[in-house]
Amino acid sequence: MNTNDIVQRNKIWDPDDDEFDRWPIPDVPISTRQPARDAQKTDTHHSANSAVMTYRKFSGSYNPSLLDRVGNDEDSKDERATIEELRDPNWSDHLGADLHDNLMKVYFAKCQQLPTELPARYMHVVDYTAYLCSESAVSAHLRPRLADGVATVLFNTSSKCLDSFIDPKVKVFEWRRNVHHLANESLSAVIRRVGNEVLTGTYRNHGFQYLWSHYIKSAIDFTGKWGEVYAATSRGTTPVSLAGPIWDDFTATDGTATEDPTNPKFALFVGRELAVMLLRGGYWDYDWEAGMTVEWEADGRVLQGTMKGRHNERASG
Repeated sequence: MNTNDIVQRNKIWDPDDDEFDRWPIPDVPISTRQPARDAQKTDTHHSANSAVMTYRKFSGSYNPSLLDRVGNDEDSKDERATIEELRDPNWSDHLGADLHDNLMKVYFAKCQQLPTELPARYMHVVDYTAYLCSESAVSAHLRPRLADGVATVLFNTSSKCLDSFIDPKVKVFEWRRNVHHLANESLSAVIRRVGNEVLTGTYRNHGFQYLWSHYIKSAIDFTGKWGEVYAATSRGTTPVSLAGPIWDDFTATDGTATEDPTNPKFALFVGRELAVMLLRGGYWDYDWEAGMTVEWEADGRVLQGTMKGRHNERASG
């Protein structure tokens, strides 16, 4: 099936006459299978710094010839080979489908705006409950792409929120989870699209600056295909002026990392780790009594998200 036909039929990037002028083509396993509402207090432990250490540890670790030493059970060998390939960033593919993409397909949820049959690098909504609650040893090492994590956050915030993000007529889109109390261990987060460039990150708001734990930039081509173009190699800061955050001003707080932030395999790896963090943390949900809000803005129009799981817990409690 022709991908462009799928995209156009479902109006994911339904261009105006001047659309192409405005949209140029430019391992750590999930160790705790906990519900999203219970993961909020753990999100501060994940950062670009830990991603760098994991990337270094597992890059080049998969050697198929060594699997002959793993007993005589062929099923065990196959499972171990799958896990080893999933863990090794060198076996990922930033240009096309890799093993993560092929195995994630069973966890894609039906979504009118984003069909499940779209190939890797396009946005998909993840059935996060099935994915996070899977008891499969392989699934514990399986990661969606950042595009899928973003789609899942926006869709679960509101279907209209996702519509605004994928609408090319919206020039500036911004989704925000705001944590207003620094005493709250949860992180603020942003998904900001300007034209075809997307910034996704988690941070603490200190008023005069943002302290980032993740800071990743992606580019979307005119068909809707994503590619990570920059992933910070450490925590970093962005100054906040009277007009707001200076989004493109990122200063790393740790200059010792040797990884290239523009290395596509590294950026893909960090993006996948952030995607898992967004799903595990249920970032579309929030607790207003803890000083949290979720909102999205499309060309200046701001709409509020609604509490979901936490609201239901209070109603039933």
